[in-house]
Amino acid sequence: MQLIIDIGNTRIKATFFQNNKLEKKFIVDSVEELINADWFTEAKIENALLSSVGELPEKLIVVLKQKSNLIVFSATTPVPIINKYKS
Repeated sequence: MQLIIDIGNTRIKATFFQNNKLEKKFIVDSVEELINADWFTEAKIENALLSSVGELPEKLIVVLKQKSNLIVFSATTPVPIINKYKS
């Protein structure tokens, strides 16, 4: 199972994929709610991608590193896409 987490200004979106197919998606209000959710604790996560508009919560990073191969996606993450957005 692959997990993508996007931490926005007000909510956290989490999406599970299996074999390139969207399996489940969730929206929560806090990192604690995410970490303590049954679906999160019970999931067998192989890989995780984490992005955030603000500071990354260290507690979530620690949990994801224990459960998966974690990639933290940021403005410096190398991707094959050129961003021409100026601001």
